[in-house]
Amino acid sequence: MDKLFYYIFGSDKKSLADEDGRYFLQTVMLMSMLGSICLLMGILNLFIVGSVLAGIDIFFSAICFINYFILRTVKKASLMHYIIFACLLIGFLIVLLVTGGTAGYGSFWILFLPACGMSLLGLKRGATLSAVMLFVVLLLLWSPFGKGLLLYEYSEQFYIMFPVAYAVIFSVGYCVEALRWTGFQEMLKIQRKLQDIAERDSLTGAANRIWFDKHFIERYNGKPMPTASLVFLIDIDDFKRVNDTYGHLAGDEIICRSVDTIRETIGNNILCRWGGEEFFSFIPFSNIEEAKPLLEKIRKSVEMTNYRYKEYDDIRITISIGAVYIEKNTVMDVEEILFEVDRQLYKSKSKGKNRVSFC
Repeated sequence: MDKLFYYIFGSDKKSLADEDGRYFLQTVMLMSMLGSICLLMGILNLFIVGSVLAGIDIFFSAICFINYFILRTVKKASLMHYIIFACLLIGFLIVLLVTGGTAGYGSFWILFLPACGMSLLGLKRGATLSAVMLFVVLLLLWSPFGKGLLLYEYSEQFYIMFPVAYAVIFSVGYCVEALRWTGFQEMLKIQRKLQDIAERDSLTGAANRIWFDKHFIERYNGKPMPTASLVFLIDIDDFKRVNDTYGHLAGDEIICRSVDTIRETIGNNILCRWGGEEFFSFIPFSNIEEAKPLLEKIRKSVEMTNYRYKEYDDIRITISIGAVYIEKNTVMDVEEILFEVDRQLYKSKSKGKNRVSFC
């Protein structure tokens, strides 16, 4: 059933995680819903009222479905698509109000606009659309010019009660939707905060394996590399000695400060805590000549830094690095690359540590 739903609306589950994807799905659904309602009303009016009103309904339906297929083709909804939808909907409702629809009941569809509009389009867009419709209703029912356009003869009570009823529904709907929207935004903030907590190492603030599995693998695995890149693992040498000599709290502090040292060199590029004292990094590079000097700079910066913890003011550590350079347009096999990077790191360790192995 889910597959049929996403096929009809030209989307998928992954797109719902993206705001543009949700907006696209929302717009396609609205176009198809309005088109279906207009088509159904056109068929009913063909048998009940006559061909003129039915023709108008079917015309609006055709425009909606044309936009529906355009959206499915371009796979992206823009502000223009929303404006088209708003104009179509308001135009359709104006026709219902002017003609009265079937025995005057067509105008009552307008009363659904505030609640449905703000619920489906969001608070700002839905309220804007509803406010425009309120202005149109007042213009048609309360001004001499508007009354002259009406084709259906409404009762005197209708001219007063209908705009009042619409304004009341609009006001109540806005308050309810504003409360719901505020709660929804707070929920999104909490969700983003929890996601950030889940994807970051609580000790160092670097990304963790959950982040790596979700973002790095999804973005790069099995795809050609857009630029030449450097992938490497960093391991703090003899870290057990640090814990045994200075204590585990000192060890935690050293890990945090070593991350700061590495960050000073690699900037905002990817840094992911791989395991206890191991870190993964990924940096785009234009050529291989720039890569090895950077790795040496990272190694030397950690080696030359004097780390401190409480009474211990001269704690020195070294790191070993295993790295792989990936050419542009190489199809990334993450498992294979990690295997080779790990092999290079092992080579650095076996050759005496505090060095860089690179291929």
